[in-house]
This record gives sequence, C-alpha cells and structure tokens, in this order.
Amino acid sequence: MRRPALICTVVLVTAMPALPQDAAPLALLTSHLGHAGPHFAPGMRPSTLGWGPDDRPYPDRFLVNPRDLAEMAWIPPGEFLMGTTPDRMDPAHPEWYADEQPVHLVRITQGFWMYRHEVTNEQFRRFRPQHNSGEFRGLPVNADKMPAVSLDWAAAKAYCDWAGVRLPTEAEWEYACRAGRNDRFTWGNSEQAAGRYANVSDRTAAAKWGDFLAFDTDDGIAVSAAVGLFPPNAWGLYDMLGNAWEWCADWYAPDYYSHSPVEDPAGPDTGKARVLRGGSWFSDPVTARCTDRFSYFPEDTCPGRGFRACVTPWDR
Repeated sequence: MRRPALICTVVLVTAMPALPQDAAPLALLTSHLGHAGPHFAPGMRPSTLGWGPDDRPYPDRFLVNPRDLAEMAWIPPGEFLMGTTPDRMDPAHPEWYADEQPVHLVRITQGFWMYRHEVTNEQFRRFRPQHNSGEFRGLPVNADKMPAVSLDWAAAKAYCDWAGVRLPTEAEWEYACRAGRNDRFTWGNSEQAAGRYANVSDRTAAAKWGDFLAFDTDDGIAVSAAVGLFPPNAWGLYDMLGNAWEWCADWYAPDYYSHSPVEDPAGPDTGKARVLRGGSWFSDPVTARCTDRFSYFPEDTCPGRGFRACVTPWDR
C-alpha cells in the first residue's frame, strides 16, 4: 500500500448501426441511462451479434445487462505492456512508480464485456435499497446518477454476484483503460487538458477544500459527478480516470509485476489489501493515471471508492 488517499460535455450516443439483412432481430432493452441496446445473454460477442470480428472494439455499440440495465462495451482479446515506462515517469520521483515495475507483457486471451460506466447509486439501490453513499464535508455524493461509493470490496463483489457479473482483474482494468495506447491518461499526456476529460482534483476542489493536491485544470466539480458526463476513452468506456476509485478483483502485492504470468494474470493468491484503480474526484496527476496502482483494506469505505463490473460471454 502506498500514497494514502487524501481522504478516507454531455456525449451523444451514436445510434446502433443496422444488422446485416440475414441476422436475426435483437431484443432491445433501455439502459439505466435511457439508451436502447441489445439484451445481453450468455455467449454473446460481436461476431454472434453480426457486428463483425471479435478481435476489435466497437466503441459506439453496447449491450444491456437485463439484471441492472448497465451498458456494456466489448473489450477485445489482445496483449499490451503493463506498467509504467520511463518516458511516462517523473524523474524526480521514481519511488512513485516502484510497484508499477517491471514493465511486462500481458495477454488477455478472452474478450469480455465491461460496464461503460461506474455502477451508480440508482443501480446499487436496486440491489440494496437502503444504500446511501453519504457526503463529503457537507456536499452529497448520493444522487441517483453519481457512482455508488462508500462501499467496501465485499459489497462491490456481492452486487456483481447479484447482477451476474464480476469485478475486473487489475490486468483487465488497465488493458481496458489504456484502450490500445501508452499514454499517461486516457486522453493523452496533458495534465492541463484533464478538466475536459475527467472529474479529478482540480482548481475548484483545491479552492473548495484547501488541502487537496490538484491538476492545473478545472472541471468545475468539487465532488463526484453523474457518470458519463465526460467523453469516453477510445473503447467507449466512461470515467476510467477520476470520479471514483474502482475496486478490482485482485489482492495487492507491490512486487507482483516481477512474477506475474503473461496470460490473464489474476493477482496474488492472498493478501491484506485489494487493488483499486483509476483515481477519483479527489485524485491528482500522480494517482489519476492509467498505470497507477493503489490499494486499501477490503473492509474500508470512502466517499471516493466505487466500482464497475465486467463479464466474459461464458461467465454465466
């Protein structure tokens, strides 16, 4: 565990292109955000839907999980170099990247569907009606479309079990976040551009709270924001950086990269802390990066920690 947390553009959806004339009609569902997409069923993947091959993303298309009405984007199988390369480090602070070394090849052998958004308060209350994400210093983070936070790891896993999905592994998460790129952030390498692409700690947060490290940018939001407010990454995933830290399935070990398997790494067999990824509304340029690793005790909660889910076509 390292770097303790500081505290415990509307995008239009592209219409679904027409299926080939010989494809069977797909049953459509309206998602929790009001967008219509095909109803997910086990075994579905792009090739069976008539979209095209399974080895490429479809950022403007999605399926809807009938259990919680989440929108799910296809993440194709592939490989990438996991970890932080020297050209993406601050040379004055190599210690910030110690657990992101060594850079190593990872192969994701099966494509999977990933939630396009963090699970919202509204969705989580379908599972646990009494859920309340609470507030931070008097500002609520419990609106329906905000990410569900103040959740421990077990609560996130319990929701996934109920919804017929699972938490992503740390490797799956970084692969999906990078979306085929090697940039510090989902939008590139500019810290100053962050306010246009992510809800992170910024001048608004620094002015409001006083004790926050911040990006030299401004998104105008002091705490969490409704999911999907900022542009998605190249594979159609929203808020992969900022808004809420996201629990992953893995136990955390600072030296795991030194002995991680190449294919589908799933983390250590045991541990004391679980992995969190992506940063949140209170994260600075060091922690709101595609490759940053953070961890916390699984029983701990915080108004900046939530999750998103995923499912392989054969998981159910």
